[in-house]
Amino acid sequence: MVSKGNLNTYLVFINSAISKINKNGKIGLIVPSGFSTDDTSKYLFQYCIKQNILETIFDFENRNLFFQAERNLRFSLITLNNNKKGTNVSLAFGLTEVRHLQDEEKLYSLSTEDFEILNPNTLNCPVFVNRKDVGLVKSIYQKSKI
Repeated sequence: MVSKGNLNTYLVFINSAISKINKNGKIGLIVPSGFSTDDTSKYLFQYCIKQNILETIFDFENRNLFFQAERNLRFSLITLNNNKKGTNVSLAFGLTEVRHLQDEEKLYSLSTEDFEILNPNTLNCPVFVNRKDVGLVKSIYQKSKI
């Protein structure tokens, strides 16, 4: 098991899903947004990044009531893939409608090295709302290497 510390139940399901994916398989899950950003999920998220099994994170706000729950609920659609070695993670945050997944300005990708540059201590996911911000922040971090 990769998860450690104070666990939220969904982390156990992600762990289980990872162990069930065969070498040619993929799995998609709907999980709380905290999977990619919270301290309690950082070890599992680090594992997914270091093992290159995380394919996508598309993070939504429930403003348009995808689910009969609070409007401020946030959730992520994630895809795990055991056969994607060496490729980037596709991401989008702050989505409120499915059609936003076709907006190239909202979509961006990060490599394992990008996660290490942007969040070297935790490898948690940096959250950006557009591709332009990603380029700007990556540029600043790359130029400020000590």
